[in-house]
Amino acid sequence: MMSSRAFLVLKTVFLLTTNLKSYQFSKVTALAIESTSGCGLPSNLRNMSVNSHTVRPSASTKSEDNIVWVDMEMTGLDPEKDHVLEVACLVTDGQLNILAEGPNLIVHQPPNVLANMNEWSLKQHKQSGLTQSSKNSEISLKEAETTLLDFVRKWTPYQMCPLGGNTIYMDRMFLKNHMPDFEQHMHYRIIDVSTVKELCRYTSPILFCYLNVNKIK
Repeated sequence: MMSSRAFLVLKTVFLLTTNLKSYQFSKVTALAIESTSGCGLPSNLRNMSVNSHTVRPSASTKSEDNIVWVDMEMTGLDPEKDHVLEVACLVTDGQLNILAEGPNLIVHQPPNVLANMNEWSLKQHKQSGLTQSSKNSEISLKEAETTLLDFVRKWTPYQMCPLGGNTIYMDRMFLKNHMPDFEQHMHYRIIDVSTVKELCRYTSPILFCYLNVNKIK
């Protein structure tokens, strides 16, 4: 099982999406949640976990209803000057059942690139070990793109499936600049979980509190 930051963030985003999809901000759920103290939940909600979705180990099936979920780690937030460090990917069907967990790739970056990351990235990626892993990696950016593209082509027809993730517009800008063939394979629409997060914050603040979705950056 992959344990990198990119993949863990992707799984957390997926947990948020599947849980909110299950309850759909219903008034009944909101009342049930708010009837408990603090951020406590009724027992049927308290046991929700990242394993609550269905993993379907099946042969590759292309469908325009599939969704490609991506999370990336970069040296900063400027796609013109910053660089890709890591990318994780998985594919679900339209009901958010995981069809396949894709490659988790750490891209090699030279010492001069790693030394010039922004302050947040320097601290975060040093703590997580990603800085050293990127320095040691033998995977080039082009090799990473080719591997990702080979994976999603097994599950998605050309320009038919949306890209999903948290603040995914940012990842897409980096994909467009640094992995253009992969980006062009995707449909122009995106599924941005940060939108779901904001809707949850406004419509079901107790659920928002319970899921700790504000920690998903």
